[in-house]
Formats: sequence, C-alpha cells, structure tokens
Amino acid sequence: MLDAVFGSQARVTEPRFGTDAGWRVGAIGDDAFYQTWLRLYEEYLAGPTTPIEVKRWGGDSLAAEVRPAATAAIIKHDRPFRGLSVFSEPRRLAVYLRPASEQLNIPHFEHLSKYALRVQHWRQGKLEVHGAACSYRGRGILLMGFRRSGKTTLAMHLLSRGGLIIGSDLALLASDRDWFVEAVPHMCRITRETIADNVLLERALRPFAGNRDYLKGPVFFDAKFELYANAMNIVFSRQMQVPKSRIDAVLFPRFSLDARNHSIRPMTPPQAASLVRERLLTDKPLPDWLPFTEVLQRESLQRPALERLIATLPRTAEIEFGKSNSFDWTRFDADFDGFVSGRT
Repeated sequence: MLDAVFGSQARVTEPRFGTDAGWRVGAIGDDAFYQTWLRLYEEYLAGPTTPIEVKRWGGDSLAAEVRPAATAAIIKHDRPFRGLSVFSEPRRLAVYLRPASEQLNIPHFEHLSKYALRVQHWRQGKLEVHGAACSYRGRGILLMGFRRSGKTTLAMHLLSRGGLIIGSDLALLASDRDWFVEAVPHMCRITRETIADNVLLERALRPFAGNRDYLKGPVFFDAKFELYANAMNIVFSRQMQVPKSRIDAVLFPRFSLDARNHSIRPMTPPQAASLVRERLLTDKPLPDWLPFTEVLQRESLQRPALERLIATLPRTAEIEFGKSNSFDWTRFDADFDGFVSGRT
C-alpha cells in the first residue's frame, strides 16, 4: 500500500520511537477499536462539546470534529467513506480507524500521512508551494500559477515526452547554495480536457474507466482521473517519479484556446519576485480540518525561507500555450534549453 501511494517519492524506513521520532500515522480496520472510539466520540458529543463541521478540501463531504482537549481531536467521517480520524498532539499520533468491513480509503490514508509529514518539514524551515514540479530534459521545473492556468496540462505534456514527475499539486522548496524542489507524496488529478488533448494519456487511461481500486491503477472520481505513484508508472509504462531536483526554472503556464504557438516570455527579477511572493502568500495548500498546532504557525515558520527564495529566485518565465497542436516540440525544446541556460 505504501509503495502504491508513495512510490519512489519517499523512502520508507523502520519506525523510531522517542521525542525526535516525528508523527506516527496508522490505519486500523478493527470493529472493537472502531466501536470503542465511536462510543467515546458520541459521549463527547452528548456533553457540552459542540461539534465542528470540517472538510478535507473544498469540494469534500462534511465531517464532524469534537475536541476532547485542546491538543486532541476525533473526526467522524460518513462520506465518501465511514471511519474516524483520531489525533493526539502530545503523543504525536494520527490514526485512521474504520470497521473491518469498510474498505480502506486510500486518499484519506494519504492525507493523514502527507500532512503529518508536511508539519515536520515546516519545522525544518522548508517552504511549501501549491504547484506542479517535474524534471524535463535533465532540468528541474517548478510550475506555479492560478488554478486552471494549465499547470497539470503542461506537466502531462512534458511527462509524455520523457519527463519525470516530482509533484503534481504540492511540493517543498529547500535551499543549500541552490534551490531544490522535493516531493510531497500526493495523487495526481487530471481533468477530461487535459486527457482529451494528450493522445498518450487518452489511450493509456481508456482501460481504467471502471477501476475503483487505487492500488490497481487510475480511478475516475469527482470528474477527474486520480493517479498515485504506481498508477503513474502503469500509465506511462516506465518509472515516473524522482524525489528531488534542483530548480533550474520557475514557469507560470498560461493556457489559452486562442494560442496557435507556444511562447516563453522571461520575467524581470522584480516581476518574478512580485508574482512568486503573491502566489506563495495567497495560494496556501491547507485544509481547514487539521488540529496540528503547526498549521496555525505555518506562515511564521516558512517566512525566512520565503524571503530567501524571493531574493535568489531561479530564472522565471511565463509560458503561453494552447491545445496540443500549438506546440512545435522541436522549437519548444530549443526555446526551453535557451531560456534555462540564459541564452534567451
């Protein structure tokens, strides 16, 4: 299960126990465990505690959270799966409980694992960004921009032409002398429009239209195909993930149906700094249901890294493109190489 979700984007090691062990995350399917914690949840609900309505993301079904203490929470989920999320901050423990008959909800397991991992990275001074990241022609690319600007569409085109994926929607930035982008294990969600405009994707995804098992390949859910690490390998018939890359270019895609040719327009340092700062401060990839203390501290924890990034940005450009026939790939590769190397 871990391999299907995380693939080569993460290294799984033996658990450590102690103050420096970080968060421990578990998924347990057991009737007795589930019923014990459900009764506890209902006891708190019957008392003076007022439940809080929460969602894992904007379009998700509502869940109900109770707080037995300031540093603990129990969240009851009814749709799209049945289960409980139990958090204990003093114990640094996050557990997903479900009845034995309830199928494990892979996306929820991913969310618990991913967010426990994220808060540790914030403590390490790493900067989180809502964007796609990939390696193309041996160069690391961070794709940023507004929602529906074409980040995933462009990334899928690059992957179809031999690129490797680091992250489809979420990435961590860290600096040594150079800036690096690191993977945060996360599903890739692809719209019908992106698929229809990519011959390889359309052909490869066709056999999975009825699949409902995330461990066996892509799943169609909420009007999008959802792919974890192993599913990406199945679709592209090769190993697709790279866990880390130096950032050679920051690209802001701009998809337009009117575009007949691609164009790469380098930004001046002030333009790039202003836009990157605006995106990092306003486009925060945070859910509203996590009881981690670090969630409230995120901005202050990441502020030093944000200021370093603004002061030392890699080359940044806007790339305009349209449907797949707007690309002359021979010219695109030459334009891309020229931009990254500083020749244009």
